[in-house]
Amino acid sequence: MKKAVLFILFSCMVGVQTFACYHSSAATKNKDLSPDSLYMYVFVSETCPICQHMTLQLRDLLKKYPAAMCTLVFPNYTVSDSNSVEKFLNKYKLNCNFTIDYDQKLTREWGVTITPEVLIFSGDQECIYRGKLNNQFARLGERRTVITEHYAEDAIQSYLTGQPIKINKTEPTGCFIIKS
Repeated sequence: MKKAVLFILFSCMVGVQTFACYHSSAATKNKDLSPDSLYMYVFVSETCPICQHMTLQLRDLLKKYPAAMCTLVFPNYTVSDSNSVEKFLNKYKLNCNFTIDYDQKLTREWGVTITPEVLIFSGDQECIYRGKLNNQFARLGERRTVITEHYAEDAIQSYLTGQPIKINKTEPTGCFIIKS
């Protein structure tokens, strides 16, 4: 519950635009956002098998880059409640903020339709990456045993080292979000 309240407070300070993939001007007025920080939103559903399979890689990514402030967004409010979300977080040992997008405001504003989908913002409110966590799933039902592309990690690493981000968008593979 405490994590959800913190995210709601943060969300009140930060707005979004769907197509530009930027935090709104409200965020640029917020002096608390550090230009050196990264903000990662991962849209997930606790009932989606692909979301379940990617939890180990997400957990490893969060350990490797603790500066990437992560919030899990649960957009399927008809499926998700605080109990099911807590069970998901505990089962997969994910220690990060979360929110249930009850009115699907974030889901609609960012145009997210599939879980899992990762959005990473710089402290300057620019979306530096959007899409798959990695290439574990090429298509539905097609799971690789060896992951060869680490899209989100590569974007974070490139950003932190001042290098150009080679791939800043991929198409997510996963489960459709139930729209309200």
